[in-house]
Amino acid sequence: MRRLGFGIAAAFFLIAGCYFWWRSPSGAEIWVQGAAVRIGLVLTAIWLAYPELKRIPGWLSAVLLIAFAVVAIRPRLVVVVAPAIFAIWILRPRQPKSKRST
Repeated sequence: MRRLGFGIAAAFFLIAGCYFWWRSPSGAEIWVQGAAVRIGLVLTAIWLAYPELKRIPGWLSAVLLIAFAVVAIRPRLVVVVAPAIFAIWILRPRQPKSKRST
């Protein structure tokens, strides 16, 4: 059901972006048109990758969201944040293979 929601939202944003592009936007409409198209493209990518995204652990989603916010605020911190995420991924506690759920 969530995949359908992502697809509908992606279509809405892409249609809105095309509408503003067709109207020859000026002023603030240029910003709205660009944002709508970008959001629509990201939602389309999520819609396409949704079955694979269901396998990502919940804690990794939270770490990536926080890392994205930090890099959005301070882009130069990407040289610190990217290795930190990699280290968290590698050094995370693992369950023994016998207890893992499939």
